[in-house]
Amino acid sequence: MKNQKNILESMSRAAFAAGCACIVAMLVLTLINIALRACLGISLRYAAELSGCLELMLQESSKSLPGHEEACQHLLEVVLIRLGREQDMSFSGDAPGPRGSRECELIRRYIDNHFKEDLNLDHLARLAHLNKYYLSHSFRREFGTSPINYLISRRVEESRFLLRKTDYSLSLIAEILGFSSLSYFSQSFHRVEGISPTEYRKQNRKEP
Repeated sequence: MKNQKNILESMSRAAFAAGCACIVAMLVLTLINIALRACLGISLRYAAELSGCLELMLQESSKSLPGHEEACQHLLEVVLIRLGREQDMSFSGDAPGPRGSRECELIRRYIDNHFKEDLNLDHLARLAHLNKYYLSHSFRREFGTSPINYLISRRVEESRFLLRKTDYSLSLIAEILGFSSLSYFSQSFHRVEGISPTEYRKQNRKEP
């Protein structure tokens, strides 16, 4: 009976050791994945948390203090749960999931309806309840441009109409469309259209 107990204990330790080795390998892969996906907004604090759990588990195992096996089991469960969450994100592919697509569409519609207002990436991210870097990455994948560039393009599109159809000054148009300054409006317009607002007005002005 005693021999059987010893055998079971040895098998348990071996299984635990194998589990630790597996966790180490998974952790390394996860850390690499996190580094590669930093642009998606995954916090690097996640890696520190997993490393901390692993270090505690190794310390408990090496010191063999009373209760160390129970402590290691609890830490192992924590690491497995966190790794499971990360793998759900990692193996879903680079394209944003249904939620990401839905939120990007929401932000696009919001910009279409509010592009004259004072908008920035932080504000848009709060509306979508997403990390701003993840929002920017997902929005670019969905629509081929960043949220801010899309915002600028909508403002420039509206400015073309005002330049053709009104006598508004460039400063007034910039103010109406939410540009922070006339120079920023002119720079943005030139970047999108390839010519200045004044040149565009001259070329496209419709005489009454």
